[in-house]
Amino acid sequence: MFLRLSHMCAVVLPFIFISMSQADLVNTYSVGSGDSVSYVQIEFDNDNTYLFDVAYEDDGDVSGWDLLQIMTSDLPNVLTMEYETYSWGHWLQGLGIENDYAFGTGAGFPDFDDYWAYWVAMPGTSPNWDFAPVGADSWMVSDGSWDAWTFHPDGATPPQAIPAPMGLPIVLLIWLPRRRRCRLG
Repeated sequence: MFLRLSHMCAVVLPFIFISMSQADLVNTYSVGSGDSVSYVQIEFDNDNTYLFDVAYEDDGDVSGWDLLQIMTSDLPNVLTMEYETYSWGHWLQGLGIENDYAFGTGAGFPDFDDYWAYWVAMPGTSPNWDFAPVGADSWMVSDGSWDAWTFHPDGATPPQAIPAPMGLPIVLLIWLPRRRRCRLG
């Protein structure tokens, strides 16, 4: 049986578009405890991305840095973090998750940017990323908010979209051809 070109395109094109515009989601973790949940996306320079659902009690005084602290305390064998503490706050230098690790101090400027960039997005299902206007220890999170850390030596690059788990099957169902009924006589 021969496949028509339109059938092959219906199967192949979604894979091409998704792979070009999406991060490689390596793993997801749920950590912490409490009634509020914020999301932290961490993206390495090889595009490997990890997503954390961080639960906490929202007393109005939980920062983006607090989310990292919850993550490292709940997953000490999975997530490692190196940072410096200054009078103005913390400077994240090294971050490791599973087999991915990146370290930078920002010392490569202007030839390259070797630092962890901090991004934020307001509560919602589809983050619209903004470079954080303040450091993680000054940014107060709220239920449903999104934080992200990216490490890209070529500059502070916004986090990539993470594909929804059901996105590909839905696209395939829409694009796959339907059987046609033949009318007899």
